[in-house]
Amino acid sequence: AARQRDLEGRLLAAETKAKDRRMRITRIRNDKELGLMKRELDLLKEETSTLETELIGVMELVEAVAAKRGELDAELARLTEARDAEATDLRDRLARLGGEMDRERATRTELIQTVDGDLRRKYEMIFSRRGGLAVVEIREGACQGCRIRVPPQLFNEIQRNEQVILCPSCQRMLYWRVEVEEANG
Repeated sequence: AARQRDLEGRLLAAETKAKDRRMRITRIRNDKELGLMKRELDLLKEETSTLETELIGVMELVEAVAAKRGELDAELARLTEARDAEATDLRDRLARLGGEMDRERATRTELIQTVDGDLRRKYEMIFSRRGGLAVVEIREGACQGCRIRVPPQLFNEIQRNEQVILCPSCQRMLYWRVEVEEANG
């Protein structure tokens, strides 16, 4: 657009010069001056023609860029709409998950009240020391907290589910899910 304005200004200046030169032709007194003036007018016509050709090229380029910009603006609007829809979905999901967390915390609080005091204190100590992960699953004979393989006899005791058993390495409480082992085995 700046190039187009520049070319339009130069073209206007060249046309003004040509008009001025034509006006001066009427005041010429000899053939020599007439020849020089005609030559100057021919040069101005060539310059005007060149500027017009270049201006047309620039105008076509400006139109192409404007069309591309229109496409990009439409794409931006589509992407903005998609982003806004996704943000709304995420906000809704976050609110739903927040509600679920609150319900789970309430359930946890109720369940904690039913657990033996010593066991609860041991759980809370492990929970605080192990970054919020106090109870872990045994999968394929390995503690999922520290990935150490537990001795076979200890694994058998965990499967009986008669008492709370701690991992010999990380001291987390261990449990075993029957359906997982059966699906893998």
